[in-house]
Amino acid sequence: MIRSRMALTAILSGLAGAAKANAAITRPRLTGFAVLANATPVVQAIMLLLVAASLTALTLWGLQATQGDRAGPVRKAKRLAVLSAISGSAPLFGLAAASYTLLNGCIGLSNVRPTADLATVAPGLAEAMMATMLGLLAAAIAAAARRVLDAPSGPADGKIAEATLPRTA
Repeated sequence: MIRSRMALTAILSGLAGAAKANAAITRPRLTGFAVLANATPVVQAIMLLLVAASLTALTLWGLQATQGDRAGPVRKAKRLAVLSAISGSAPLFGLAAASYTLLNGCIGLSNVRPTADLATVAPGLAEAMMATMLGLLAAAIAAAARRVLDAPSGPADGKIAEATLPRTA
C-alpha cells in the first residue's frame, strides 16, 4: 500500500513538473504587429519602407483621382515614374527581406540542439511571409494606380479614339 502511494505521488509530482515545464514554454500569441516588432532591424527597415511605398502609391492614386488632368502632363509623368519604380522594386525588396529572414532562420536552426519545433520556427516563417506580402502589396497598388493614371482620359486622348472611329474608304 505504501509503495503504491509512493508510486502515485511520484507520478503526480512528475505530471505537475511537466505541467510547470509546459507553462514555461507557452508563448504569447503571434500577431502581425508582433512579427514586425520582433523582426531584425534590417527586415524592419525594409518592411517600413514597403509600407511607406504602399502609402505613397495610394496617395498618388488619390491625388490623380481628385486633380485629374488639372495636374498637368509634367506632374502626371513624375507620378507615373514614381509608381513604375515602386511596382518594379517593391517585390524585390520584399523577397530580399524574406531571403534574409530565412537565411538567419536556417543558420539558427543549424546551431540549435535538439532540433527546434514548429512553434520555434513559425515566427521566422511569418516574418518572411509578411515581408513578401508587403512587397507584393506595394507593387500591386502601384501597378493598379499606374494603369489608372496611364489610361486615356477622354475620347480625344489616345488610341481608343482612333480604334472606335469608323473606317472610310
